[in-house]
Amino acid sequence: MAGDRRVKWRARDSSLFLLVLALGAGGVAGLGVVFIDLLLAWLRWLAFGLPRAGDLSDFDPSLFRVLLIPVLGGLVVGMVGALLRGWRQREVVDAIEANALFGGRMSLGDSAGLVLLTLLSGGLGASVGLEAAYTQLGAACASHLGGLAELRRDDVRTLVGCGAAGAIAAAFNAPLTGAFYAFELIIGVYTLQTLAPVGVAALAGTLIVRGLEGSNPIFVAGHEVRLAAFDYLAFFGLGLAAAGLGIAVMKGVTSTEALFR
Repeated sequence: MAGDRRVKWRARDSSLFLLVLALGAGGVAGLGVVFIDLLLAWLRWLAFGLPRAGDLSDFDPSLFRVLLIPVLGGLVVGMVGALLRGWRQREVVDAIEANALFGGRMSLGDSAGLVLLTLLSGGLGASVGLEAAYTQLGAACASHLGGLAELRRDDVRTLVGCGAAGAIAAAFNAPLTGAFYAFELIIGVYTLQTLAPVGVAALAGTLIVRGLEGSNPIFVAGHEVRLAAFDYLAFFGLGLAAAGLGIAVMKGVTSTEALFR
């Protein structure tokens, strides 16, 4: 028993072991993205008759569905939210909060509830994205994996970032975007120790989705794009404006939550 325990702790302290766990976390996150997308497509077909490969903007559902489904959907989301609140009377901890305050510890049950509410909202007509659901599920699975492996606090935080990186990379078919998302928002720092695990997780999530759903880009330009020198100045200005808007939205959300509490 003592020998097995020594082997276990030696594996826990190995960088290669963390890489293997990061690979698993990224793969699970990619599978989670595929699963959520399938459920969303099924909900939209059930609610609006939308084909699997179609978008709501390209489809013309009946006026009856357009008026009725969002109203019923709001009632369903409210009822499910109330049931979840009665079942687990606590706030859901997201990946950023988990890494900042709780050493990367997240609840799979709470995360599943958040994913369910986001799916119901998006599938029944609300104008919401699924990025929160993707990230929550990927990060929570990674946190659970870190707990099962009895990783140290810092390694669990890194693994949570890996789960988030894999989810965002898989959702947008963009491994670099997933990696930078994890470094900037979830882990909060750039270090050599986290570079390889996060990169491996982002690639794993992307390859899982590409293998199961293909590698078609999300956004397609309808004509040839030629960039001039002035365009880069416009991009710079757009980046500054987007950053200011993002800060305003975050502060506005915090103020609104405090007001309604």
